[in-house]
Amino acid sequence: TGGYYDPNNEDDQMDENILSWNIHDKSWDIASLERYMGTKPLNAQCFAFHFAKKYIKRFPQRKVGLVVVGAPGQSICRWSHTEYPRSSCGKKDVGDIFDKSVLYMKEALKKSKANHVEGVLWHQSESDFNETHEYYRHRLKHVITEYRRMFNKDLAFIAGEVIKCNDTDKQNVVLRELNHNNDMLTRCVFSKNLPHCGDELHFSTQAHRDLGDLYFESFMIIQYMCILQQK
Repeated sequence: TGGYYDPNNEDDQMDENILSWNIHDKSWDIASLERYMGTKPLNAQCFAFHFAKKYIKRFPQRKVGLVVVGAPGQSICRWSHTEYPRSSCGKKDVGDIFDKSVLYMKEALKKSKANHVEGVLWHQSESDFNETHEYYRHRLKHVITEYRRMFNKDLAFIAGEVIKCNDTDKQNVVLRELNHNNDMLTRCVFSKNLPHCGDELHFSTQAHRDLGDLYFESFMIIQYMCILQQK
C-alpha cells in the first residue's frame, strides 16, 4: 500500500524477464505495475517488482517469477497457525493469508520451469504494534519455518522495517533480530527512515523503489554468506 506507477519513470517499466503470477487466470504474465500483479491493485507500486529489476540487472540471463500476496493492515496472526503466546488483544491465529499464499505459490510452481521457491520478501508488522515482542517473535519464526517446510529448507527470508512513526514501528526490534540470529538465510533491511506517502504510515512511490534496492542488497548478502560458509 502506498505509491503509484509512473509511466515516465524508467524504473517502473516492464522487463520481459520479470513475470508475475496471475492468481485469477492461473498463468504467468509479464509483470507490470500498470496492471494487477497477484493481489497488487492497478497502478500501485510493488517493492518486489523493483527487487526483480535489480536482480535482472545483476543477472541478465535469468528470469524472475513473482507471486504477490499482500494484505494491507493485517496482523501476523493471519499468517500464523500457532496460538502461543496468546494475543493481548484477543486475536486468533487463523493463518488464512499464509494458506492462500501457499496455494498460489504451488500453482505457480506447477506452471514454471523452476523447481523451488528461492525466497520470501516479507513486509508486515504495523498491525501488531500493540502486542509484545514475544508475541511477534514467536509467530515470525513460525512463519519462516512453515514456508521452508512447504517449499525449500534453504529458502531465504528477507523482511523490512516499517516506517518509524509514533509506536507503530515497535516490532522493528524483532525484525532486526533477523540480522544477528543463527540463521544466515534471514535478513532485515533498514528502511524505517524512508519517506512516507503523506499518511506517516505507508511508503512513498520512491520509497518502494528504494525498498526493492535494499531487499536485493540483503539477498546478495545472503548469497555471499552462503558461499563463504562453503569454503
